[in-house]
Amino acid sequence: MKTTVTPNSICPYCGHKFNRASNPEGQVPTPGDYSVCIECSEILVFDDDLLLRKPTDKELEDVPLDSLSKIQNLLRKARGFGS
Repeated sequence: MKTTVTPNSICPYCGHKFNRASNPEGQVPTPGDYSVCIECSEILVFDDDLLLRKPTDKELEDVPLDSLSKIQNLLRKARGFGS
């Protein structure tokens, strides 16, 4: 697991503040990479400045659901939502 310091960003869904990103494969985030809000579990995308934003409709079509869905489910379980 690699954690990278990122610019201060705010989740556009829930308002949670971020300044770090973690990747289980040790990769550093780059513009266009997907992420998941640790607070609300919504899918986010890194913009050119590595700030988090809502994905476009096209980006949602291309979401790598296998890995992001696992992360979303783990976050929801940790918060007591879902099985």
